[in-house]
Amino acid sequence: MFSLFSNIPQLRPAEAAARQDALVVDVRNPEEWAYVHIEGSTLLPLPELSQRYGELPRDKPLLLLCHYGMRSQKAAMFLKGKGYEVSNISGGIDRWAKELDPEMPRY
Repeated sequence: MFSLFSNIPQLRPAEAAARQDALVVDVRNPEEWAYVHIEGSTLLPLPELSQRYGELPRDKPLLLLCHYGMRSQKAAMFLKGKGYEVSNISGGIDRWAKELDPEMPRY
């Protein structure tokens, strides 16, 4: 059976946090980003991705993030098609907060 996640690596938040060689790309909307985001991550909202993906570095892996993981999965699939090395952070920022930073605001 085909799975939406079959061709994109899925990383748990702890695995993603350990990837010092990668850039976290947050594809949520600006108001979500303003409420809470991971320090050092880059905001590139999903609706702008097709016009702005060229701003992303090609010399490092990209770890895609959203609220729960579905928008970032779409972004990862798009970027993989453009030749980027990508992974999706499974469970998004919500899981990141639960597992790595319980003080982080959740919505």
